[in-house]
Amino acid sequence: MKKSEALNTLGLAQGASEEDIKKAHRKLIIENHPDKFGQDEQARAKAEEKTKLINEARDVLLNHCLLYTSDA
Repeated sequence: MKKSEALNTLGLAQGASEEDIKKAHRKLIIENHPDKFGQDEQARAKAEEKTKLINEARDVLLNHCLLYTSDA
C-alpha cells in the first residue's frame, strides 16, 4: 500500500501527525470491528477485510513517520 492510499483509507491529509494517525485508526477500527456484526457472516467478512486495510494503512503511515523522525 502506498502512503497516499494509506492516508485515503484513514481519511487523513498529507502531513498528519502520529497522534492523528492513531486517532483515525482507533475510530475506524471501532466502527468496523467484526464483532459488531454478530451472526451476519457476510458483514463480518467485509468488516474483517476492512479491518485488515485499516491496520495496513496505520502500519504504512507509522513506519513512514518513524523513518523521518528517527535519529539514525
